Amino acid sequence: MPRTCFGPNHPRGEHLPDEKFQIKWTIGQGSLPKTYRAKICKDCQITVRNAKRDAEPYLHAFKSRRQDHAKRLHIHVADLIALGWDAELRALEMRHQFEQGYCPVCPYRRDGTPTLNFYRDMAEGLKELTIDIFNPDLAPIWPGNVWWVCKSCNLRMQREGKPSFGQKILDEHALRRQEMAGNGMDSLFPELAI
Repeated sequence: MPRTCFGPNHPRGEHLPDEKFQIKWTIGQGSLPKTYRAKICKDCQITVRNAKRDAEPYLHAFKSRRQDHAKRLHIHVADLIALGWDAELRALEMRHQFEQGYCPVCPYRRDGTPTLNFYRDMAEGLKELTIDIFNPDLAPIWPGNVWWVCKSCNLRMQREGKPSFGQKILDEHALRRQEMAGNGMDSLFPELAI
């Protein structure tokens, strides 16, 4: 028997076969679950879900990343929330980082001028903004042991391991100090003198 869908794709109502409606269940008063068909068709459910995601992209993206970290760490999302991974607060932080922030790991020099890699200018947009646990041996407390880094740096740290990656960053910093000292910058910044 066809059902009528009044979802966003069918505002005037359209008769569709039962297979187009998702089967759902709920725990009723008794011990047996109650099964029923959704009120709107599967296509309309996808439209509604995508509209929610598009209305709050940072909240959706943060919740997805938090879920991924919970799986990787073999803990519950509730445990991460207790450690400071609150969705609303971190989604605001994520928005600010994406719009105004840059990756703290990969600043580089172009023609002798320090250049920052702003997240908003990166090729993949919001996908480039990732969460990294600074020291995996400690609890992922936020703020404290968690920071935002770009996807490229996060993948490099995972591939090379944190200690060797950290040593590379220190070596790059030492090289920059030597270059600045050689360019007469040591007079401007005495702490750079080697």
